[in-house]
Amino acid sequence: MSITVQCLVEEESLHFLEKVQRYCETETDFAILSARNPTDLNEELIAQIKKTKEQAGTFLCSSGSSGYPKIIAHKFSAHKNSAAAVNQVVGLKAEDKWLLSLPLCHAGGLSIIWRCMDAGAKVVLRDKSVSLADQILRDEITRVSLVSAQLAELVNEARSLPSLKTIMVGGSSIPADLIAKAIELKLPVVKSYGMTEFASTVTLQREPSVKEDSGEALPGYQIALNPDGEICVKNYSLALGYISEAGLEPLANAEGYFATGDMGVLFGDKLIVNGRKDRMFISGGENIYPEEIEGVMLELDEVETVCVVPVNNEKFGQRPFAFVKGPFEAVSLREKLLQRLPKFKCPDNFERWDGGKSLKPNYAELGKIAALISMN
Repeated sequence: MSITVQCLVEEESLHFLEKVQRYCETETDFAILSARNPTDLNEELIAQIKKTKEQAGTFLCSSGSSGYPKIIAHKFSAHKNSAAAVNQVVGLKAEDKWLLSLPLCHAGGLSIIWRCMDAGAKVVLRDKSVSLADQILRDEITRVSLVSAQLAELVNEARSLPSLKTIMVGGSSIPADLIAKAIELKLPVVKSYGMTEFASTVTLQREPSVKEDSGEALPGYQIALNPDGEICVKNYSLALGYISEAGLEPLANAEGYFATGDMGVLFGDKLIVNGRKDRMFISGGENIYPEEIEGVMLELDEVETVCVVPVNNEKFGQRPFAFVKGPFEAVSLREKLLQRLPKFKCPDNFERWDGGKSLKPNYAELGKIAALISMN
């Protein structure tokens, strides 16, 4: 039996959807291809997707934040395993309602579907004609997954949301004071850490906490650190591999661990994520994680969204450059940051920015723009 692939994409990816629909057919029950951004697939890559679809159930495109998006092939069993592990921790029941607050072209959004299928719970579509808080109250939502900006929206409304049992918040640069305000409002917020390669969540806090950790590993997940501090994860939910023109590239090493590219520290069973290995840079001999600077800046009222990238500097090697969305004034912003950060971590430039359209900024593109601005 041959059934056309179902594609879950954002509106701007429609030409991508049309191309995939022409080429991708599956002889299993069905397959899902998910993409955040329009991607021009060449014939060799399409051929590899067609070849791999006999093993994989989903093809998820990474954010492409540090370059060209990767196509990640998963078995359906990986999504089921991830969902069951999260449900074991949060106790999802058939009577629960999980708001579909993240796009289905994102692993975090797709995982909501799998969790609800695993528990027999209801998926409630986001109604963007009303505020997030209004919908949670109206539809008696019990579970929701959010990124930092969405949590800030809830906190700013400062309303009682008695139906909520869990707010899972993920992504980098979650301001510590935002978590503290959410807990003060008695919002059941727990931080998580995950990635598309593991079909979503890897670690999850067991209860609301202002501590900087991202929680403990989900049941069945093993976490280790390389000598340089890189986080490595092992679990059955790991993807089959990356799709490339050469074929399927497996992700695990000989011991079954995947090197995530994230840097972190383990305190007992709890994981603290410092930032991306490929985003860390050295300025005057000091290691700088842009995520740390972004987190501090997001605590300031005049900063809505921020992305920090390195630019070359003759004296220090590289220096931080900040793209900022919000009603900031550069001199005042710098003064506030110097009270919160060592001088070498304070950005030299603050460029106004619209915040971008995707969940993750395109760091490579912003780095090019910062370099051009710094040269002038």
